[in-house]
Amino acid sequence: MADLIREEDMLVLRLSTLEKIEGVHGDIRVPISSIQSVTVFAIVHHQTNRGLKITLSGAAYDALIVSEDHPEELIDSLGLSRN
Repeated sequence: MADLIREEDMLVLRLSTLEKIEGVHGDIRVPISSIQSVTVFAIVHHQTNRGLKITLSGAAYDALIVSEDHPEELIDSLGLSRN
């Protein structure tokens, strides 16, 4: 499962080896300044039933969507604002 971490002014989506192989790319790094919104939502994915959508502007991706058991805690630990 992918992990979101903050490294100074960058948000990093750290992928597992399998995710890197399936996605044909490595970890995804975006500037914190490119984050437009962070939304918590319900999903149906294996054992995780919640997730985050991080909408971006001016980055290589339009959004990051990540499954997460405790999205509110993760948002707080990353120092991000919820919408």
